[in-house]
Amino acid sequence: MSSPEKGPVARFVSAAWAVLLACILLWAAVWIFQQIVWWLIGLAAAAIIIWFAVLVVRWRRDRWLR
Repeated sequence: MSSPEKGPVARFVSAAWAVLLACILLWAAVWIFQQIVWWLIGLAAAAIIIWFAVLVVRWRRDRWLR
């Protein structure tokens, strides 16, 4: 005996679940990527601020010691 084929409603429900799963996975991937990008931007900003602070401190120290 062969198994009965899925009807059109069952195929639609299966496709809808597959699309929902794909959307959730895509949303999660984009969210994780955005978090990584924002952390990298924050780290770059912190590095630039520290770099400028070091330059200012060195410049003031050099002026003070002259």
